[in-house]
Amino acid sequence: MLKGLLVDLDTKEKEILDVACEYFLARGYHGTSLSAMARETGISKESLYRYYDSKEDLFLAVINKEIYAFNSRLPTEVPEFHDIRATLLDVGEALGTALNSDRTLALRRLVFQQATINPRIGQRYFAFGSHQADTVLKRIFTEHRSESDFNPEFLGHYFKSMISSRLMLERECRLRPLLGDEELEKRVSRITDDFLAAFFRSHAEARNGLERPVDSTAV
Repeated sequence: MLKGLLVDLDTKEKEILDVACEYFLARGYHGTSLSAMARETGISKESLYRYYDSKEDLFLAVINKEIYAFNSRLPTEVPEFHDIRATLLDVGEALGTALNSDRTLALRRLVFQQATINPRIGQRYFAFGSHQADTVLKRIFTEHRSESDFNPEFLGHYFKSMISSRLMLERECRLRPLLGDEELEKRVSRITDDFLAAFFRSHAEARNGLERPVDSTAV
């Protein structure tokens, strides 16, 4: 639904969304005026109101745009799901890359600030922001349901939390700078292996076998 919405935009509306996104991020929601935006960017008020009835509608469209950019990086093809580790690495790196971005964090702050005033904004971000990742992860874990004792939907929540919670807190609290690609890849790889060992029997057995100390007295 979201993908079709954005693909069908004409050139002018895409231009407006690009400008509006930068404007909101630079000035915040309350600091953004459609009249000032039109005056400062050269986009006519007539063009703005042709596509969007209000500032809220424009901001919701900006949320859609940013979420679509994130969702486009997630794997979606079922044939990839036979290799659970490789697919989880793809999803984990997409999640990690998004949360490692100052742009994503700035948009989240805007959304959460406005959600306290207008729940519709928070609900839109939650519905579209988590839907694609949740859907992909549920499909992955459903494909491998016989290998785990846990509900596929819950496994998706657990994996997302393991990837995102610590990284997001560290970035929001300015405890660390942007992670480099290699550092992010190593972090996601370690978390993915820990997750698989914790929730999937064959991976737990493989890890236990590797970590079991060698008995030098065995014949």
